[in-house]
Amino acid sequence: MIVRETTYDADTIADIKTATPRTVWFTFPRTSSSRETSCSPPLPTAMPKATATKYTTIARNELTYRTERIKVSPEVRRKYADVCKPRKVYKPDERPLVSRILSDEEYAEIRQEQEQHLADRDLLSRLLVKSRKLEDRLTTPPPPLIERLAPRTPAYEAPAPLPKQVKFRKHKIFKRIEEYKGLVDPTITRLKPFFAKLNERMEGPGTSVEKMAEDKRLEPIWNWYNRLAEIRDIITEEGHEFGVSAWRQLKGACKRIGKVSFENLDSRLDEICNELIAMDIQVP
Repeated sequence: MIVRETTYDADTIADIKTATPRTVWFTFPRTSSSRETSCSPPLPTAMPKATATKYTTIARNELTYRTERIKVSPEVRRKYADVCKPRKVYKPDERPLVSRILSDEEYAEIRQEQEQHLADRDLLSRLLVKSRKLEDRLTTPPPPLIERLAPRTPAYEAPAPLPKQVKFRKHKIFKRIEEYKGLVDPTITRLKPFFAKLNERMEGPGTSVEKMAEDKRLEPIWNWYNRLAEIRDIITEEGHEFGVSAWRQLKGACKRIGKVSFENLDSRLDEICNELIAMDIQVP
């Protein structure tokens, strides 16, 4: 007998369950043992549950809504046979060490082997040194007699004395000089137009600047300006002799001058002069 397995979807199974049973009559040829019989067709039973077996899986076809069983081929099984396979752990050999006491004859034999080994190494070393010396004599010509009689160490030569101009300075002083150069140079650049205009006004008769010059009120300004220009020229050589107070005084003078505005010199010359005189700037 051939059995055909069919898998129904959910809608088909629901229609089958709600179907009304009917009475069907089957007519057979009249024979001596045949007769009209009424029978009802058996209701379809619930479909067997699809279960996965070994090397198979269950999947549903979205187009036909049928459940299909997919079987894994032997090639794929061989390919993934070692996946998640437990790793073999090799245990170390932890057998206990068995020690035994050697006899006097065994100790003597071991001592003799050790002495023979050391003698062989000594002989090999001496033969190697002799072969190297012979090879050097055959390949390298001996030095001349004058070189062999001359002293091997060269004559002592006294080093030259240090020049007097060499002076050792601290690195932080060099860094401070470079820093203050960046303060003094821009300050002199800002003051040059002002003092040029001031010198021009002092030569003109009947000006307020000339009266200031006659009263010697402008002498402190010219004094610290000339000193500031001198420091700019000698700061590289003589800056190492400045003390902490001198550096602080120089920095304060540059900052105070930097707060003065030198715009509109023609109309504000007298005002700028009075402001600089009132500051009483001191340069080291």
